[in-house]
Amino acid sequence: MTETTENKARLLKVLISKLEELDDYRDPTRLTYTLTEILFLTFCGLICNCQSYEEIVDFGKLKITWLRKFLPFEGGIPSHDTINRVLQVLNTKQLEKVLAGFCDYAIQLPTGTVINIDGKRISRSATIKEQQTKKIHGGKQAVNMVNVYCSMFNSCLASVRVSCKAGEKNALEDILQMLDLSECLITLDAGYCYPDVAEQIIEAESDYLIGLKENQPKLYAATAEVLKKSTAISIHQDEQEQSHGRIEQRTCTVLNLNELEDTYKAEYGVLFERWLELKCLIMVVCQRTVKATNKTSAEARYYICSSLLTAEQANQNVRGHWEVENSLHWILDATMGEDKSRKRAGKSAANLSILRKLAFNKLKAFEDPKVSVKRKMKKCAMSESYLENILGL
Repeated sequence: MTETTENKARLLKVLISKLEELDDYRDPTRLTYTLTEILFLTFCGLICNCQSYEEIVDFGKLKITWLRKFLPFEGGIPSHDTINRVLQVLNTKQLEKVLAGFCDYAIQLPTGTVINIDGKRISRSATIKEQQTKKIHGGKQAVNMVNVYCSMFNSCLASVRVSCKAGEKNALEDILQMLDLSECLITLDAGYCYPDVAEQIIEAESDYLIGLKENQPKLYAATAEVLKKSTAISIHQDEQEQSHGRIEQRTCTVLNLNELEDTYKAEYGVLFERWLELKCLIMVVCQRTVKATNKTSAEARYYICSSLLTAEQANQNVRGHWEVENSLHWILDATMGEDKSRKRAGKSAANLSILRKLAFNKLKAFEDPKVSVKRKMKKCAMSESYLENILGL
């Protein structure tokens, strides 16, 4: 990540210039506020913990002098209705490219960087009644966003809207076009466990680590049998962890397919070859003991990977996949209020979600030891100088 103050200030100018490239569908003869001013105001408001359009307007009116350091705001601050209308019609695909393009510009991913891809549903972006009603009768699904997270830089590199949960894998093509993920290891859950997904990732010169479930029954059964019966395996066991009133121990087993016994090659070789560049099979057994009851349970999970990993590396990468949930999705919901947001009209839910991730990246990138994202947001609201530090000035 770029480090110097001069470069950080340049990055903010790059972000503003990318916002200026977005298409504005409003009548150009009746504009009082530019699209860039509205989006920059919303972006800064989100950094300062504004969760409604009214709060964003309040922030803008109180900080109008400060905002004019960056953009003219000759017409003053737009009303909450204006912000609402703009975000309803703003082209989401273009805004997706702003986030991805800015991150691709600002961050250089070293070889072997682990990238976590997972979907997130914005639950209140459609009413319960709408979600329970069939589409032909006027129902609609909550907005689903597929997010690309990199724990090395604490950043959401891209966010793509999809029509439904089942369509998440279709977003991968857009992601691989927007971002240069070559020589990275991409981790995905079982919803992406399809041969064409593996092929797309390999063609992008990346590696994959994909969870297995019974949506691929033959592959799942073969992987389970081979890992349990083969002798050519490597094993790594985590030290016992104590948290949330339980003791947890994880045992990771890895089989390099180059060392697969002839018996299994004859039986399953053709099946494994369907997955382009498949190199190893992984099993993680998680054993949990509840301290209060002393009851123990165990669960086995299976994965396929195109990179030759040791058992220790595989265990770390499998666990690391959940960083997208713990470090991104949880903060978006619990701290930034995304799951409670009732923005439903037009494209507003998806557009606000992308702007939140731009704000999230700035908040996470700024190092303030022992200060949570929530405290950073409050400090931004109280201090213009602290807000400028978050923005990189």
